[in-house]
Amino acid sequence: MRGKPGPTGDFPHGALNERDEGGLNIGFAVDPDKQVLVVQFGTPVKWIGLDAATARAFVAKMTAHTEELERIVAQHFDGATRA
Repeated sequence: MRGKPGPTGDFPHGALNERDEGGLNIGFAVDPDKQVLVVQFGTPVKWIGLDAATARAFVAKMTAHTEELERIVAQHFDGATRA
C-alpha cells in the first residue's frame, strides 16, 4: 500500500483467479471539509484479495485515519458548541 493509488502491474501472490488484475496501491485521506475518510484505489475495483499481513496493515491504516477523522469531527463540534 505504497506509492500512488492504482495498479502496480505485479501479482504479489500469483494470479488468485482468472479475473485477478494484479496488485493495487491504495491511498487513504481525510477530507476535513466533508468530514469523511476517502479510500483511493486509482482505478475501478471489483474486489481485493489480501494476505494476513496486508489485511492487518489495511485495517491499521483505516483505523489511524478513522481516528484522525474523529479528532477533526470532535474539534468541529467542540468549536460549534462554544461559538
